[in-house]
Amino acid sequence: MDGSKKWAHKSETDPSAIKVFYPLSCTPEERLIHHRPRQSSQFPVYTLYHFVSLLPGLVCLLTASVCAPRKLGNWFFASLSCFHLCRGSDLYGKHLSRQPSEDTLGGSWEDLMPPSEKFLFNFNSKDEIKRWHLYSDSELGGLSSASLEITDTDVGAPLTGVFSGNLSLDLNDGSTWRMKRSGFCGMRSKRFDGFMDLDSYDTVAMRLRGDGRSYISTIYTENWVNSPGQQEDNSWQAFVYVPKGTWHVTKIPLDRYLPTWRGNVINSNLEMNPSRIVGMSLSVNAEGGVPGAKTGPGDFRLEIDWIKALRS
Repeated sequence: MDGSKKWAHKSETDPSAIKVFYPLSCTPEERLIHHRPRQSSQFPVYTLYHFVSLLPGLVCLLTASVCAPRKLGNWFFASLSCFHLCRGSDLYGKHLSRQPSEDTLGGSWEDLMPPSEKFLFNFNSKDEIKRWHLYSDSELGGLSSASLEITDTDVGAPLTGVFSGNLSLDLNDGSTWRMKRSGFCGMRSKRFDGFMDLDSYDTVAMRLRGDGRSYISTIYTENWVNSPGQQEDNSWQAFVYVPKGTWHVTKIPLDRYLPTWRGNVINSNLEMNPSRIVGMSLSVNAEGGVPGAKTGPGDFRLEIDWIKALRS
């Protein structure tokens, strides 16, 4: 997609306002430079402030010229005008000294930039389970099952998450659901209180230990692509393949996530808005995936250490 293209999004509080989101090709430094206040726009305000602060002195100077025939009045108002002119200039100078500069704003771009990595989920505590819920085809008449637990799989090792279960292609007898395919399970984060803003990052990283299967990483964003006005979130998906038996850090650039709707890729030139993320998930299907990965019904097991956002 053209890097110069911007996203426009309606403000929730003011529908007429347009908020501009910049593409991932725009670096944080460029965003900061773009949003710096323009000094030229403040010039009229400073000029007005200067005029008001000097107004008493100008009035006294005019009065002194009118009172020129009277020496006493002339000297009195001339002295008073000098006092107000000096005082007005001093007030204006102090006003300018309070205006922010590059030094007062932080001193360097590094101090203003967010950290290079950000923890999104860390499975080193049993409380992490409260942030997720499970789903499977059993909700639609299938027979697959899944569980999520926090455990120390290795002796003396830190706690990690274990997403495991069984994939089945069978359907429950008597099911009224017209399900076209079964054999899927997933774990999805509970909806955030507000939005997760990853606009300053370009990659999602996960430390995983898999079983040779292919998994799906999904990012959910605020709905305005597929069906505005409905509760269904927009989903962006990418495959995750982890070799069996070893811990591995998988890195997925955000621009590798494809827009999908109910498991099907949307054939359109769309770009994710990373500042309006409402949730994430990991799921597994019995069929499909990357070439060479394990497929078919049966048990699955994925260990998860953490999920982070990175800026490369």
